[in-house]
Parts: sequence; C-alpha cells; structure tokens
Amino acid sequence: MEKAPPLEKITSWLKEKNPLAICTEGNFSVQDIDPKPWSGHFNYLISSGDNKFVFRFKGPEWGEASKGILDEYNTLKAIERYAVSPRVYYLTDDFFGEHALLEEYIAGDVFSGLSLDEQKKALPNVAQLIAQINLIPLSDRIPFQHELVTYDISKKTWRLRLEEIEKDPRTTSFGKEIKDVLPRAEKMLDNFTRALTLALRQFHPLFIFESAHAGHCVMTSSAPRFFNWEKVSYGDPSYTLAVFLSSYIHRGDFHEIKKLLVDAYVNILDVPNLDILLDMRLQEREISNVIWILWAHTQKKGELFTRMEEAHKRMERVKTILNNFSQ
Repeated sequence: MEKAPPLEKITSWLKEKNPLAICTEGNFSVQDIDPKPWSGHFNYLISSGDNKFVFRFKGPEWGEASKGILDEYNTLKAIERYAVSPRVYYLTDDFFGEHALLEEYIAGDVFSGLSLDEQKKALPNVAQLIAQINLIPLSDRIPFQHELVTYDISKKTWRLRLEEIEKDPRTTSFGKEIKDVLPRAEKMLDNFTRALTLALRQFHPLFIFESAHAGHCVMTSSAPRFFNWEKVSYGDPSYTLAVFLSSYIHRGDFHEIKKLLVDAYVNILDVPNLDILLDMRLQEREISNVIWILWAHTQKKGELFTRMEEAHKRMERVKTILNNFSQ
C-alpha cells in the first residue's frame, strides 16, 4: 500500500483479529518503528506483556502488484531452522485487503549504529552469519526472486529504472549522465558475466540474501542476525558479501574492513577466486545503487530530493569505475 493506515486503525484491526491471542483489550501497545516513511515495508512493534513482535506489511517501494509479504513469510518458514533471520508466527491476507505477517522482534543493536571499533570486532561473527546464509540448501520451498548466475538482471533493471529517471524533471539531468555512460557499464557487466560463468563451473550457485546491508543486521546477545527478508535469490557466491561491504565502500578504512570480513568468511566457506568475484560485484553495486537512489526519488511524488549531493558523488565514482575499465 502507498501509505500505512493511521495507527488507531491498525490498533483496532489488531484488537478485532487478535493474532496469537496477544492483542486483548488493554494488554498491548503498537508503535511505528520504521526509520523512514517510504520503504519496502511498514513495520510496527507490538508489545504484549513481556513479549514483543513485529507486525509487517508491504510498503510503496514494492509496488501494488507485489506479493512480497507472502514470499517473505514462506522464505522465513523455510529457513527457520538456520537461525539467521526472525522467526515468523502469523500470516493474514485480510489486512485492509493485503497480506501482513507477525514475526519475532530481534532485540539488540543495529550493526551500523555500533562504534567503529565495535563493528570491526564483530566482523568475524558477521562473516560467519553470511557464510551460514550462503550454505542454506537451495529448495523449491523458497520463493527465490532471481537466478543471479549472470549480470543480465542488473542490465535490465538499469534500463527500466532509467526510463523513469529520464521522465521525471527532478532527475532528468542525472538520467542523461547515466544514459551517456550506460553502454560502457553494460560492456563491463558482459565481461563480468563471462568471469562469473567460469567461476560457477568451478564452484556452484549459493543462497543469496539480497538485503544484507549493515543497517539490516542486529547484534543480539548471542550472535548477529539479519532482518528485512523480502528478497532472496541464488547464484553469485560473492553477492551477499558484496551487499554488506557496499555499506563501507566509501570509507577510508574499507580495505581493512574487507580483509577482516573476507578472512573470517573463507575460514568457513572457501570460494575459489572470491576476491575477483567480490570486486566485480562491488562495482556493479556502485552503479546499481546510484540508479536506485534516483529511481526511488521518482517514486516519491512531490517530495524534495534530499540526496542530491550523495547522487553527485556517486555519479563521479561510477565514472571513475568506468574510466578504469576502459583503460
């Protein structure tokens, strides 16, 4: 849905449906815990006695035709035994005409909010978590989004989003910049696809968690876990690591962070030519992320573009990547 219902309507719905018998009159509270008003999902914290749950339903980023909540529920059920994600308890298809789920509230500190020293100390644990995710067996029970054994999906997504970027007067000039460099970017991805194809002949496709950003990782008292499981795919063994590392790629100590993470990861899962695969995927993520920022803005009707400076900086980095590729 485009906007979440008012809090009083959500509360009334929960009282009426009383999922898991936790929403009895006077025995629960509901709190909006989304860090931003426009996102893939809306999330509310339900407190009932000493118990806490997350009530989650689809936001505007998914689009009206998306079945993201149903897919996410089925994914979480299928991977529950691996203890890498929230447990899921409840699903409805009747939340104001849409799906909603009730899942475990993971208590802890968001990884990106920790001090730099705390983050570096915890990186081996995050590497172990990502390896555990990558080792989840591929199954027909899991609603995978994509088969990421080539870079073709990235090329298709770039083109589709560029159409929206060019049409919006707020992002038209950025769209022209992207359009000018896109042929070189696509040629680079064709080279990356050849290398990935060769690597997958030597190894095999792995389970991919597409939203493995540092901001989606919670450090609990025992181990880190990820939330926001709306997208899982399989293929490129470096993908999940690259998504996490992309949170740090512009830091001065990026190479130190990368080494800490990769060294701990390969002790569990030794992927051949991981460094090459990782560098390729990080470059693709750089281009995809700047296009996503601009495209996401086109979806926010009437809102001011508050990330203009970031978009300019990212475009310059993209040009540097492509200039280095062309040399």
